[in-house]
Amino acid sequence: MAIRDDEISLSRLNGKQWAILGGAVVFCAIGIWQSILPYLAERHYRDGFNFDAGNRFKYAAEELELAVDDAPWETQYIMALGKAYEGLAEQTTDVPTKLEYLNKALNLYFRTIDLDVMNPWQHNRVAAVYMIMADLLPLQRAEYTKKSEDSIRRAAEYDHQNPLFQLNLAYYLHRANRFDEARKYYELVLSMDPNILEAKYNLADIDRREGHLDKTLKGYLEIYAINKDFSNINIAISGTYIQLGRVADAVPYMEAEIKRRPDFVDGLKTLVSMYQTLGNYSRVTELYYQMIMLNPGSKEYYAAFAASAKASGKRAETLAALQQFKVANPNAQVLDELIALLK
Repeated sequence: MAIRDDEISLSRLNGKQWAILGGAVVFCAIGIWQSILPYLAERHYRDGFNFDAGNRFKYAAEELELAVDDAPWETQYIMALGKAYEGLAEQTTDVPTKLEYLNKALNLYFRTIDLDVMNPWQHNRVAAVYMIMADLLPLQRAEYTKKSEDSIRRAAEYDHQNPLFQLNLAYYLHRANRFDEARKYYELVLSMDPNILEAKYNLADIDRREGHLDKTLKGYLEIYAINKDFSNINIAISGTYIQLGRVADAVPYMEAEIKRRPDFVDGLKTLVSMYQTLGNYSRVTELYYQMIMLNPGSKEYYAAFAASAKASGKRAETLAALQQFKVANPNAQVLDELIALLK
């Protein structure tokens, strides 16, 4: 059959034409594959992210390794893989294995720093890993602590207008008992954003450590006025009032904390001590009963409960209340024992 002028016969191609055709095919194949890789990488990243959120770090790392292989230029994938390795390190108790994972994470973070040396988040992660390594390797603690500080300072320097990185540096200096330096950065944070109450709280803690209790109390009360639910603020205020010898002023704040956390045993014990100081044994009795009900199998507070009930002058009323509880809870052996102690 004759070949038309507009048709190409492979049998008529010479060597040069075959080379050109082969190169075109390879080029097209590579182009198609490269266009698929970002999709595959994103799928692996998504799966890895979900595994990481569920603390299934082994599977997260496996998926994220594939994502990084498919898209080695994506710092987001690299950072996520580093955090998965940190998660694996946290989950194991074997120190050499922990260090292996942490070094893998460090290498990834250094890789992202090579891509963007002034990105503060990478330096922040490096600092966190070095602090973990300082705890794992006591003989090298000073070395890794210094490396951590250097990285924290770089993050604060590279994003000097971001209060979060200044706050992180302040935390580091605070933990190292370098209070004058820490104070400077906490105040810098508050100048940037006065709503960052963590900085104000930690400034009050520095004042407390330096013995300036009136100033400490002022700082804590300012936080309370803004956010009554700020973490541990009731405990901080109550503890400061106690240190100042103002027990009656401390009580409402610890009561508020107990109302929020009825199973906070240390708080209950502190409140018992406060009311004993104030001579309010009726409330002491109630608090001991609350502690007994948190762990009915333990008899640790039985005698103290009975003694406080008698000291309150309301033994009969307490006994009657227990007997009424017993009617509603006939199988409660703890009530039988408490009733016997009060008779």
